[in-house]
Amino acid sequence: MKNNSVWTPLAAAHTALSEDDRATEIIDRVINDYKDSTGSDKNKMLWSYSGFNSQRGFNPFELRTTLSKPLVLVMLGEAYRAKGDYDLSRDAFQKAAQSLPDNPYLKMLVELMTPRAS
Repeated sequence: MKNNSVWTPLAAAHTALSEDDRATEIIDRVINDYKDSTGSDKNKMLWSYSGFNSQRGFNPFELRTTLSKPLVLVMLGEAYRAKGDYDLSRDAFQKAAQSLPDNPYLKMLVELMTPRAS
């Protein structure tokens, strides 16, 4: 399963450089940001790059969109999984699945994490 978040390769790079504390710091920051965003309907967590804006000297990430609560919960679950906290990862995926009970992807995530959780 591919995670297209910016923090994922950044944390992996620090891990590859044996900078585990820095990788953990990044993941903890991401977890806190996602946790804070689960209670907001205006989280502006999806940033869309605009080459048009960038070429004209404007902020290339001016276009910011709110992520749905289930999607923020999935991202929170991914961050917990990256940290190795499988119980909290599964819990986040389960909360997302409760919001979208017919979503096969969310069902798969819950099933994937259930054996890993203690």
